[in-house]
Amino acid sequence: KEKEVIGFYLSSHPLSNFEEVINSLPLSTNKDILEKVSNKIYTSEPTVVTCGLLQSNKVITTKKGDRMSFAQFEDLSGTCEVIIFPRTFKKVELLLEGFSEFLIIGAVDIANQQQCKIKANNLIPLDHVFESGIIQHALLHLPPTCNEKAVGDIKALLGKGKNAYSLQFVENEQTIRLTPKEKVLLEVETFKKLRALGVTAELYLALPSR
Repeated sequence: KEKEVIGFYLSSHPLSNFEEVINSLPLSTNKDILEKVSNKIYTSEPTVVTCGLLQSNKVITTKKGDRMSFAQFEDLSGTCEVIIFPRTFKKVELLLEGFSEFLIIGAVDIANQQQCKIKANNLIPLDHVFESGIIQHALLHLPPTCNEKAVGDIKALLGKGKNAYSLQFVENEQTIRLTPKEKVLLEVETFKKLRALGVTAELYLALPSR
């Protein structure tokens, strides 16, 4: 409640708890989306992936009797209104009550050039991003100083799971990528531990076609 009381976060922004994961995802920021809309760079409504901290959620009932909502989200660059139409709202209503930090997937509303607006296709709590099925592949970049012990430590962190991954490293000035057959269990806490070992990552998403 720091921001509500004094107007800003005294300790750190809540999204900072997911820093390692956020930095690994191919995300657009609210500021970048708004700038592209304002400069008319978008000629159609592109699908974007962003993340945000839920600030408010106004639920309404349509003329047909369906429930939908207008949610306000905040990332580190600015705010965004996320329009959640009835079909999507049915899927995420309980999640919006139980979580605050979300991965947001949707189409940019290019009609409003003064405000970042997204028509949501899906909202996934950042706590559940690895078990949601949206992560198609994880590319783990090993540090230049990585040795056999370090590789062992890294593998020890990756328990058996459903996430496909590759290891990429440089040997004799050649970039080598290995893709094991087995799949691993990735979690938010795992990423923090990998970062402590000097491992960076790129996460590739399986996005639905529009």
